[in-house]
Amino acid sequence: MIESEDWFKMLKENNIDPKLLDKYLKSKQFLLKAGKVVDDKNKSYVVSKSKISGKGIFAKKNFIIGDKIGFGMRGNNRTYLGRYVNHSPMCNVKFLFLKENNDSVLIAIKPINKNEEIVANYRNHTFNKEYYYGRK
Repeated sequence: MIESEDWFKMLKENNIDPKLLDKYLKSKQFLLKAGKVVDDKNKSYVVSKSKISGKGIFAKKNFIIGDKIGFGMRGNNRTYLGRYVNHSPMCNVKFLFLKENNDSVLIAIKPINKNEEIVANYRNHTFNKEYYYGRK
């Protein structure tokens, strides 16, 4: 699958050992830093089984370019959106950050159809932090 191949390519490009990363993501240290995963009651998406990996986020309505899907991080907690968006090089959203509090939002960068999986290219927010200046 293209998504998993690209995931491992991205890790290799950044000298990240997949086994060490997996161990870190399950550690208490990471959980303290990343915050709890909370349901922010966003009705625009649903968490469901993904063909890419485990669980994913699926649109409950159509989105156009520039639409705010929802918060990924809010008040030092990850939302379901921030936790379950899978990686894909053929992404349809981008994580952007709010300067005033470092929360993050996901913005549609392509049209997204109802029931389509919402996917982000992790390179865009992990290695290249951009800020959101649109409407809240």
